[in-house]
Amino acid sequence: MAWIVQSMSEGPLCITDVGITMTKGQLRDLDMIGRDNAERSNDIKVLILKSFLRTVRKDAAPSTIAAPDPKIMEQLKAASEMASKANEALNAANANNIALQQQLVEQKQKAEEAVDLAKLVLEEVRAFAKTDPLGVRTIKEALENIKLEKVQIVQQISAAEAKVKENVSDRELKAHEQILKAKEKKLDKNFKDLGQTVSKSSESVDALLDTLDKEGIF
Repeated sequence: MAWIVQSMSEGPLCITDVGITMTKGQLRDLDMIGRDNAERSNDIKVLILKSFLRTVRKDAAPSTIAAPDPKIMEQLKAASEMASKANEALNAANANNIALQQQLVEQKQKAEEAVDLAKLVLEEVRAFAKTDPLGVRTIKEALENIKLEKVQIVQQISAAEAKVKENVSDRELKAHEQILKAKEKKLDKNFKDLGQTVSKSSESVDALLDTLDKEGIF
């Protein structure tokens, strides 16, 4: 904001009521003494009227500046909110993209580890088969028999549990159930021990049996 005036007087120009003296052709910003003070000055009004003082530039005073249109302000606010939401959505999409990329990296790493483990198990199975082919066949048959026997035991346990629920006081059935569970636990241990005999790295005996079948090692 500025109210620039220029002295058109041939000599010094004194504006007494605001305490300003100007020389010929001098420019002065009256807003430096305050717009209100300049507007109230009778000397300034008279000097301008008599052309001793000329207005070069006069910006609108703050009080005369039109207030912003409420509709425009509302539109600007809505646009700002939309931009903010769009930015949030973009950030969320970027975060999801990063998470997906991390999942893909982890899945790829797990797949590579699974492939490496499968190769290691296969090498161990082949090595054992070369040193003790008869032992591999015996162990494979034992593993398959254990699997079948475990299925039977699980069925017997389920049947015993059903009967116990019908007659809670049947101690003989409860004892039989406990014996079956102990036998199942022992089968699991034997199953694991036999599998580790063929391959120390195999985490699943079922996977080991699949490897033996696919390779035709028995």
